[in-house]
Amino acid sequence: METLQRTANRGSVPTGFTVDNSLKLERDNSEYLNRSQDSGNRRTWTFSGWWKETAVSVNSFILITYGVNNQATRIFISSDNTGDEHLYIDLCDTGSTLYRSISNAVFRDVGWNHVVVSVDTTQGTAANRMKAYINGVEVTSWESQSLPTQNLDTLANVTGYGDIGIATYPWAGSSYDGCGEGYICEHIHIDGLALTPTSFGEFDDDGVWIPKDPSSLTFGTNGHYLKFDDSSSLGADSSGNSNNFTLNNITSVDQAIDTCTNTYPVIMRDHLFHLTGGDNTTSREGGTLAKHGDQTGWNLAFTTLGARSGKWYAEYEVVDLSSKPNVIVGVMQTRDADGGYVFAQQHNGYLGEKDGTGVGFYFDSADVFVNNGTAITGHTRNNLSSGDIVGVAVDLDNLYAYFSINNQWVSAVGNAFGGDPTSGSSGTGGYALNSGTEHAFAVSLYNPNGTCNCNFGGYTVTSISSAATDVNGFGRFEYAPPTGYLALCTQNLKDNGG
Repeated sequence: METLQRTANRGSVPTGFTVDNSLKLERDNSEYLNRSQDSGNRRTWTFSGWWKETAVSVNSFILITYGVNNQATRIFISSDNTGDEHLYIDLCDTGSTLYRSISNAVFRDVGWNHVVVSVDTTQGTAANRMKAYINGVEVTSWESQSLPTQNLDTLANVTGYGDIGIATYPWAGSSYDGCGEGYICEHIHIDGLALTPTSFGEFDDDGVWIPKDPSSLTFGTNGHYLKFDDSSSLGADSSGNSNNFTLNNITSVDQAIDTCTNTYPVIMRDHLFHLTGGDNTTSREGGTLAKHGDQTGWNLAFTTLGARSGKWYAEYEVVDLSSKPNVIVGVMQTRDADGGYVFAQQHNGYLGEKDGTGVGFYFDSADVFVNNGTAITGHTRNNLSSGDIVGVAVDLDNLYAYFSINNQWVSAVGNAFGGDPTSGSSGTGGYALNSGTEHAFAVSLYNPNGTCNCNFGGYTVTSISSAATDVNGFGRFEYAPPTGYLALCTQNLKDNGG
């Protein structure tokens, strides 16, 4: 499974069908969707959905639930007592019997994954009554498995016995709790048919599982197809059934362009390496808001996607300058010439502190840290205000990093401004990077007020007024990337660095 996950994480450019939008879900905001069920086929149905989780080993990511209280049919991702995450499938009727299956396969990497659960309890052979597929491959190894009895009436497609919920676990009565942390797209329920994954996806020429256009499928009376393509109506059903979902604490700003056909980097909880003071840094809002806890020490994090060549752009928002933000943003080398990770040995401190493998722009002083913590000054704090956007342009072809304040590029050679990210090998106003096989965007945070909104192009909580893209039409930024620079995403990586 880990091999499949890493392949899926890298992404691939499909030759036909593309998915333009996803929905960002945040547990802390109790964001979820629900609707009343209609009567349909309780014995035969299919669920298909793509998800990208950004907080691995944190309770459950509920893909879909049918029912109420603990009497519910559920498909979800949850961790065991070792912290490894597995696929859970609960089939339940109106009684107290629960048929639970838990996959042996585990989910450890942050990337898009696809699950299909196909149910047909009319089958005489028990093994055919429930089948699950992850990224196009049938799950055949189970940590534990309890298959339903023949002709079991599940709690899917039944009126008067709970809602259909997404990213929520129905507790007592009508009380619900948000259980999503990440993104979902192509969310489908089929009423009356037990389908295989080839109805929803296919393997491309590189062996990567990618989606197919499902719009011609027969969805059945209680079926739905959520595309999340209309920001003003994110719960709208595109199946033709008008089985629209109610949004709970979800608004238009929760629409994202990070999807299963074009993956953008995020900072996830497991990439926030605590250096002192314990595990006290969190990643929220789809892996785009990094926040330090209340213990002392620098924490350093880097993104889930990096590159070996090419030119890349990202933005960071100054959240609250008045309270001494203790935030350093920039770029770091994540792999050495042999392909091994270098963060554990080289980055046991703040960004730019160790051995020249990172370069960081410090919000508090507007200095840039390079080469064993050397501070390059001249960009006074007076140039920064809360809400300002710090841009980072990374030229991996010439090994320079550049920083901007509200689209004015600072300089490494004595002037407050005057940097030129388009200067190529001359590196005008740039900060030298070490050669290495891979670099990634990064952020360092320090107690007590380290908070940073990150925008790598796929989603951000920062209010964007211009929605600028790169020359290929990818990303969504406040300022257009400099000429020659692109959003770091899998469609750009395929042709511009990888």
